[in-house]
Amino acid sequence: MCPGPNPIKWSIAPHPTRIERAYLKLQCAKACTIPLGLEPPKLPRWHWDGNMQAPTVTPSINCSTCGLHISITKGAVIEASPTNPLRR
Repeated sequence: MCPGPNPIKWSIAPHPTRIERAYLKLQCAKACTIPLGLEPPKLPRWHWDGNMQAPTVTPSINCSTCGLHISITKGAVIEASPTNPLRR
């Protein structure tokens, strides 16, 4: 997890052969990579709006590798907490 005041950093990496897909790389804990797609989500992939600089990713990401639970809307990362549980 990424406790404390430091923001969770992320980047979008294009898929090498499919323009409608990309990867969200979280620079936190274990450097998790989340598969994204422009089409409606099918597990294990999350919907991405195509914006490389300020993406919106749905549903929220609850990473089983590092335990991070976040939502990303217009590039802003919101981390789940006891006072702010995120819906999946």
